[in-house]
Amino acid sequence: MTDLSEGNTFLTGWLPGVFIKTAAPIVAITTVNGLFTVVDACFLGAYVGPDALSAVSLIFPGLMLLVALQSLVSNGMASILARRLGAGNRDGARRVFASAHALALAVTLILNLVYWTVGRQVIDAGAAGNTTVAHSAMLFMGALIACAPVSFFLSLHLDGLRCEGKIGFMTLVTLSASLLNILANWLFMAVMHGVCSIRQPAPSRRNSSVSQPCSPIAGAGRRHSGLPPGWLLPNGTASSPSARR
Repeated sequence: MTDLSEGNTFLTGWLPGVFIKTAAPIVAITTVNGLFTVVDACFLGAYVGPDALSAVSLIFPGLMLLVALQSLVSNGMASILARRLGAGNRDGARRVFASAHALALAVTLILNLVYWTVGRQVIDAGAAGNTTVAHSAMLFMGALIACAPVSFFLSLHLDGLRCEGKIGFMTLVTLSASLLNILANWLFMAVMHGVCSIRQPAPSRRNSSVSQPCSPIAGAGRRHSGLPPGWLLPNGTASSPSARR
């Protein structure tokens, strides 16, 4: 038992201190992710337009379903993985970790099949005939679904770090990703979207296809992390405030 306890604060540390050390980083991550969501909405409304904000709101239930499934897989793995690691069963822990990746692939495959068969029709119906909002929502959700394996794997690895007691590194990675994505969203929506709009002739700005790729890739590295709303932000065909004038 000495070998298993050595250097493991979860087994040898002062219990209140272990709770504080574990909870404080999670509170910080949740707070920053919540701030990220607010900043995303501000950027969308200020730099892209109300249609883009409407598109994000339209697919929000689907995004929450995606985050819930991601949390289901990663937290389920974490429960079993922590017990294997606590018992010193490294081989069992490796098998659990590998099996969680296989499960994540299966879940994301099903999500892709559902979205690319009926999901776009559901979004189109929810947009109630607004083609601009529907196009932006499909672009946003399509990118999320296509990149779902990446976000699921990131969630698994972050929970793996938590189970190993590497809370500090997990917090550093998650907070850095969120802060860098705030910067990336500003770059894509405020700077690149503005450049794309200014370089076009005035009559073509409102429905331009040139500006569409500028915003959707913003925040491509973010987890939901729980993974969270605003991971990829669509531009669609919404014109910039300067174009409307």
